Amino acid sequence: MGKSASRSQPEPQRPRTRTRTRTRQNEHKGEQAQKDYTQEQEPEHAQKDYTQGSRPKNLDELDDLATHIRNDMFGLWDPEKRSATLGELSHNAPIEFADIEQGLMRFQSEYRLAGQRNDEMLCAVVNTDETAIPVDSRSVYAAVSAHSDDLNERISNTERPWIDLGLLGDVVARIGGLETKVFNKDEAFQVFAGNLRYFIFTRLIGSSILASGGSGEPSGRPAPPGVLPFTVHANFEGLRIHYDPIYLHSGNGKVFGSPSSPVDHWLEPGSYIFGGATYGPPRWDPDGVYDVPPAAEAHLTLPEFPLV
Repeated sequence: MGKSASRSQPEPQRPRTRTRTRTRQNEHKGEQAQKDYTQEQEPEHAQKDYTQGSRPKNLDELDDLATHIRNDMFGLWDPEKRSATLGELSHNAPIEFADIEQGLMRFQSEYRLAGQRNDEMLCAVVNTDETAIPVDSRSVYAAVSAHSDDLNERISNTERPWIDLGLLGDVVARIGGLETKVFNKDEAFQVFAGNLRYFIFTRLIGSSILASGGSGEPSGRPAPPGVLPFTVHANFEGLRIHYDPIYLHSGNGKVFGSPSSPVDHWLEPGSYIFGGATYGPPRWDPDGVYDVPPAAEAHLTLPEFPLV
């Protein structure tokens, strides 16, 4: 029998860094948005090629630049434009975007799948402001632990489990510890597009810091390119720490490092949620979205780990 993680000593409470919400509002919506997003009207100074114009002078211009890059990335959804769009982004975009590209294509698959679910999609909910994050159903089901016998039986006995949003919500709650809400697919598209733009905005800020030589080095180790030092504290010891971007929840996320607590490592700039695992998939902090930068550390309050 495995043991639950041991609870660490309480640490002084420190303010969390939360994402602002204005960039997640008033997004273009629906299937027309999927087809025409790259033609959305942008502020005048955002319409020029972002490699030819001057550097953004303030956060509003940086936000406009994030909108421009996000809209260009939606061109990847068109098979006829995908190769040309990738080439243009690789040459022009002032950020690393391979992880964003992967998330964008996974969301497209989930968006199309909604047609088999009465045009509905599931979003995980985090933070006291109820930040919604679209759920990648196939990735979440793939993350279910072999020890979750009752969930595995329900999944096995369902012909197409990725169609059953009730079952998917149970998996996200039981395995990951997060609440969920059902959205119309056009509303979920708005959520995804807004979160993606904000993630790119945060990455642009981080890239500016890296370009100015402003990153530190945890434990004296030399920094790999394109990353910032980050520290994760958790309320349990001995955990493997995971992270997921705010634009798409995959269940497993990516491994940050281990064991807690704390864990010091490197992280690409962006906006993330964090979780911890003893084995199998992580439990996620239900009340923490961290913008990296300005955040340099996260303090996680994770749900109890079940004994198995």
